Amino acid sequence: IMPETQHTRVGSSAEDKVIFGGCLKDLRERAELSVVGAQVSLFNLGLEVSEQSWRNWEAGRALPPATMLVDIAEILDCSVDEILARPE
Repeated sequence: IMPETQHTRVGSSAEDKVIFGGCLKDLRERAELSVVGAQVSLFNLGLEVSEQSWRNWEAGRALPPATMLVDIAEILDCSVDEILARPE
């Protein structure tokens, strides 16, 4: 069980994309998924995401479409709120 932490909202600046990416990676690792595992899980939900796209999200070079956030939260077993926030 992970300790409760305070969170700050993430926006769309370059720095915020990097924060989002780090958060996404942490949640993926917490869910014990590889990047390919996350990609396959999204594919199983009917969404086509390349491995490179996921890696770009985690590196803060891009953001996933907002319409995908609920599905990403589902495969990572977390809330959309957790994806859009970072621990202080």
